Amino acid sequence: MRAVQLADGRTVPRAALFIRPAVRAHRHGPAEALGCELVAGGLVRVDGDGRTSVPGVWAAGNAANPRAQVITAAGEGSAVAIAINTELVADDVDRAVRQAAAATAA
Repeated sequence: MRAVQLADGRTVPRAALFIRPAVRAHRHGPAEALGCELVAGGLVRVDGDGRTSVPGVWAAGNAANPRAQVITAAGEGSAVAIAINTELVADDVDRAVRQAAAATAA
């Protein structure tokens, strides 16, 4: 690389160039189709655990975080998976307690 040619035709001498690709969420994707609330740029609005505005729908990584690189997205995905598992276990415990209470009342 020796130079960068700009849109206006000027040439700027450069030995190297660093670019950051634009990150944009896909419009009309699954989250939007499910009715999830979106924020600027079409990203999914989530809480601290990855819950969206639609019960039972979760999002992580660059679906919800415009700065998520691969390693960050993987970490967020893992954290959201833990939150989902925690919620599922809590639901199972609640159901078992209700069933046990119903069985002893009968």
